[in-house]
Amino acid sequence: MVSRLNGTGEDVFVISLTYVEDISTVPEKCKVLARTSHFHFNLTDCPADYTTNGTHLSATYVIRNKPEVNTTLQIQRVKDLTMNVTCVFPVQQMINFSRIIPEIQNIQVFQAVVSGRFDLNFGFYDSVNYTTQLTNGATVKVPDVVFAKISLSNLPSSANNLIVQAKRCWATDTSDPTATRYYNLIQNSCPADSYTTVTRNYNSRYATFGFQSFTWTNVSTAAQRIYVH
Repeated sequence: MVSRLNGTGEDVFVISLTYVEDISTVPEKCKVLARTSHFHFNLTDCPADYTTNGTHLSATYVIRNKPEVNTTLQIQRVKDLTMNVTCVFPVQQMINFSRIIPEIQNIQVFQAVVSGRFDLNFGFYDSVNYTTQLTNGATVKVPDVVFAKISLSNLPSSANNLIVQAKRCWATDTSDPTATRYYNLIQNSCPADSYTTVTRNYNSRYATFGFQSFTWTNVSTAAQRIYVH
C-alpha cells in the first residue's frame, strides 16, 4: 500500500474516516512520514466507518498521501493520492475452559497436622442467573459477557463455615496456566479492570464473576481460544 500511494521523503500518510484537507486537525498518532517503511495505527484512535452483516464486522477508512510542498518554488507538480481500505473481522470466536485442579492443604489442629481435600467446581454460564452451563468448546460473540462460577462441592454439613475466595483469575491462549500470553481478570480478589465484574467473592461457598469476551492480538482466527485459570 505504501508503494501504491507513491509516498517519498517528507510526504505524510494520514489515516482518517474521509478525505481531510487540513491535516493539522488529524491526531498525530494517525499520521506518519512516508519515508517510514511501515507503521502501526489503532482503529480506536483513528476513526473508521463500522458496519456489520451479522457474521463479520467491517472497518473502512481512508489513507491519504499528503505530498511534501517545496515553498521556495513558484509552482508544484505533485499528486495527492488517497486509498480506501476495509478491514473485515469475524464477530464469532471460540472460548474453552477446563476444570480447576484443587491442591491439598495442610491444617494444624491442636498441634496435630491433618490433610484436607476440597473439591472445586469451575464452570461458565450464559447469563447472570447461573442456570445454564456452557459446554466445552462453546462459542461466544465478542464482546458478550461470559459468566463464571467457582464453588466448593461435596462438603459435609459440619463444614458450613468454609468460604471461597478467588484471589487471582487470569486467561491464557493455551491450556498452560504459565503461558507468556495472559490477561488478568481478577487480582487481589478484585476486578483487574473495568471489563470484569465480581458479583460474589469471599463470603460464601462459591464465587461468581463475569468478563467481556475478547480475541487475542496477533493470533489467527483458527487458533483463538480462551482458557481461564
